[in-house]
Formats: sequence, C-alpha cells, structure tokens
Amino acid sequence: MPRRSPFTHLCRQAFALADPDKADLHVHSTASDGAHTPSQVVAFAAQAKLKAVALTDHDSIAGWSEARTAIDDNGFAIVFIPGVEISTIHESRDCHLLAYDAAPTTELTAFLAAIQAARRARFLQFIDRLRGEGIALSDSAIERLLVSGTSLGRRHVATLLVEAGVVRRRFEAFRRHLHRVGPSVPRLAAALIGDAIAVVRAAGGWTCLAHPPEDMTFEALAGLKEIGVDAVEVEFPAATRARSNRLREWAGALGMGCGGGSDCHGDERRLGARSIPMRDVHDLRRFARR
Repeated sequence: MPRRSPFTHLCRQAFALADPDKADLHVHSTASDGAHTPSQVVAFAAQAKLKAVALTDHDSIAGWSEARTAIDDNGFAIVFIPGVEISTIHESRDCHLLAYDAAPTTELTAFLAAIQAARRARFLQFIDRLRGEGIALSDSAIERLLVSGTSLGRRHVATLLVEAGVVRRRFEAFRRHLHRVGPSVPRLAAALIGDAIAVVRAAGGWTCLAHPPEDMTFEALAGLKEIGVDAVEVEFPAATRARSNRLREWAGALGMGCGGGSDCHGDERRLGARSIPMRDVHDLRRFARR
C-alpha cells in the first residue's frame, strides 16, 4: 500500500483516535533553526491538543525558560519536557542524540557551548564557499545571525540565500547550493556519543536515538543500548508504519524506551504530525529512572 494513500491516511487517523493522549518529543524553535519561538511552539502544541511537548533545539537549551513561562502565563494544560538534540559522532558517523529532563548544569551548558562554537565556524565556512562562487550575501544579515543565533546551521545559510533572492524557498537552497558545496565544507566537530551520554546522565537526564538511519540493524541498536542510549525514536517523518513497528519491536526486545515526534522546524511540517502515546512517555521516564 503506498505510504501516502488515502487508506494509509485513514489508518493513521484511526490509530490516533484509538489513543488520543499524544506527545511530540522532537520540536525545534528559533533557539536553533526553527521558525517558531519557544512560546509559539507550546501554543501550537496546546492548539494541537497534545498532552506533552519537548523542545529539542540543536545543541541549545536557550528556549527552555521561554517555553516554561509561556505555559505558566497562558495556563496551557500541557506537560513541558526540556530536551536538546545533540550533534554526536558514533563509529565515524553522524548520530543525533536526543536528551531529555537534564538539569541545565554548568557542565552541560559548557558542553553544548563547544558544539555551538563548532557550528558557528562551519556556518562561516559555508558562507565562504558560496561567496567564492560569486553568490552575494549581505554582511548585515550574516552579522545579525552571528549575534542572535546560539546554534547556527545549514538552515540559517538557506534562509540567507532566500533573503538575498538567490532562491525562492529553503528547499531550493539545499537542492541547488548546500548539497553541492557541502562535501567541500569540513565536517561539524561534533561530540563523541559516549561523552554526550555521560554529560546528560550527570545532569540527571536520559537519551534517545533520533531518526535512526535506514540501514540501522538490531545489532547496531543493541550496541547503542550497551553504551548507554536509553531509547530510540519509533515515530519520525521518514518512518513508514512498517519501519515504526519494527523499531518498536526491537526496542521492546532490548528493554529500551520508544520516543518520537514531528521534528517540526516550521510550517512545512506541522507540530504533532508524528507523535507517540503518553503511555510511551511514562515508560520512557521509567526506563530512565531504572
């Protein structure tokens, strides 16, 4: 059955109605490369009738305070779960690690600040490559991002290309420019996954593998469990229903929690479009305590 067929859509709707208490544990805001502020994120989550939402900006926890304040000030009946998506390396491959419920300790803040500095350097390297090809980008726009952005990435470069009129939309910036020059830009100096897990655990948090790659095997997931990863995303935009079910089975066999969410960065992907039942959230926190 095609992934986006009407029948598939109806099945997903029926699945959601069967368990209406949902959570989105993978959302980005303007604290990294999202389009919505932390306040808007929790407002959209409440509007979507989610029971819980996690703010998981790339290598940044700068949005936590604003999100919590917005929930308190507006009386939103929603559980806020502080999170962060950490850029890590595992076995020479990029590996995005979601961390939740960690306290904003000095060690965690410094750990993330080092990755943010590496992101800033890579952002400037992308700018240099594009300018080397004769693409004019505004000095003032770049400086604005350098001053205001805590966790710069490729989406920020794509936004500059849109603002400069080089392309009309961000996806076009990726397709025509960023994917092409990317191989000539040095890899992000991310953290080793074991170091990230240690820092998160020391801060009282727990971890979840974000959007596992297509070639993920049961053995590879077992290896991540062995080094301390507590859970795996079973719901994410690229996952078919069969893939989600397989990952959930693997997690159960390994004694890992099941996470997931929309990976929402803005209007192109609706917050709550992919979610997990609240029973999974309760299980995740129980696994972490254990």
